[in-house]
Amino acid sequence: MNRSTLRFAAAAVAAGITLVPVAQAQSTPNTGEQLAVQAAKKGPAELRRFIERTRMVYGLSYTDYQKYL
Repeated sequence: MNRSTLRFAAAAVAAGITLVPVAQAQSTPNTGEQLAVQAAKKGPAELRRFIERTRMVYGLSYTDYQKYL
């Protein structure tokens, strides 16, 4: 362990920061598909808003989730 790593670890402990990986922090991870189905259950406007807002992240299509409306 080099000095900068040791300093960072000591500072984190002193500050009370818990270093937990993100995967462990969430108990149930939501995929884009699960979130799209949840949005569809709220109505067509909510589904369209979700698809447009997250299109670059998940690459989903509105027509694929119309059946859940």
